[in-house]
Amino acid sequence: MHTTTTLDASFLRSVVLLTGFKPEKMRRCQAALLMIGFARMDYSAADIPAELTEGSKHIAGCATGALVSIGLLNVIRREKSPDPKAKGRKLDILRLADIGRAKAWLLANGFGAALPKWNQPFIEPTGTMELFPGLPHPTIHPT
Repeated sequence: MHTTTTLDASFLRSVVLLTGFKPEKMRRCQAALLMIGFARMDYSAADIPAELTEGSKHIAGCATGALVSIGLLNVIRREKSPDPKAKGRKLDILRLADIGRAKAWLLANGFGAALPKWNQPFIEPTGTMELFPGLPHPTIHPT
């Protein structure tokens, strides 16, 4: 079963601003969410390593919302956060929507070397994954 999460106008504005002004951070968090999806069936934005989010829950949420909005992640349910500081807030539990499109996004955004090497039949990347078609993508150099 697949549910949806609310992506209201103010939230999408935040996604656009973070993508525009912190593109490397957003792209790394989005890549992490997709790569976590290759390793686990169900997960949340809280699973993004703190080294990538630099402690910001906002960047993790925006990265999640961006991938949900373009159909790469599905929200399958909501669960209470295990973090006591969250005061009972709920987390979206995520699942990859399409492995081939997730691979295409990773390849298109410079994360091809991070793709998993499976002992399964190869799933070809499918489609194109440009967040803003026609605009150049910044070059990302891992540090």
